[in-house]
Parts: sequence; C-alpha cells; structure tokens
Amino acid sequence: MQLTQAINSERMTIVNKEGYKVDIEYNEEYAIIHLPLVEHFSKELYYEMKEDFKKICSFLSTVGYEYIYAAVYPEDTKINKLATKFGLQSIGAALGMNVYRKEI
Repeated sequence: MQLTQAINSERMTIVNKEGYKVDIEYNEEYAIIHLPLVEHFSKELYYEMKEDFKKICSFLSTVGYEYIYAAVYPEDTKINKLATKFGLQSIGAALGMNVYRKEI
C-alpha cells in the first residue's frame, strides 16, 4: 500500500469503550486501524486494547484482508509504541505519518 494521497475509503467506529475508541478505515485494498481517542494508558486498558486488537485482526482476516495498517503521527510517541507492541512493523512514512503493517 502506498499512501501518497487521500484514497477513497469508508471509516467506522468498531470499538467505543470507556477510555478509548477504535475506528477502521477501509476499502477493497486495505484496512487501517485508528485510535482517535485514548484518555489514559493503564495496564488494564493495555490488556483490554490488546484483546480487542486480536479480535479485530481475526475479523479482518475472516473477511479477506491479508494485512492491517496503522498510520501514526511521529509526535504521538505512545501510539507509535503501542503499534510496535501489538506486532505492527514499520514500513515507512507517508503523508507526514509513520506507517505500520501487520500480516493477519
């Protein structure tokens, strides 16, 4: 996937819990995970988010996606660290963001 311009896609919230929210941006070619809201990080929240991430990956794999992506602003150090802890690997940068990918 090459992020060089805005691509036609849909976006929807798939997790909306106390403390955080997860959106998926998708089209026929890709699925990108977004964390538009994380109020605070705690050990309990981390494990809850990790479990939700596993379920999201399982769902996306079931419907035919091979990868899940994340695009994170470089200054958002907590979310960049979270991406790597969840097994996403850096594949470069695009549109001013760090881009990560995980095979699902």
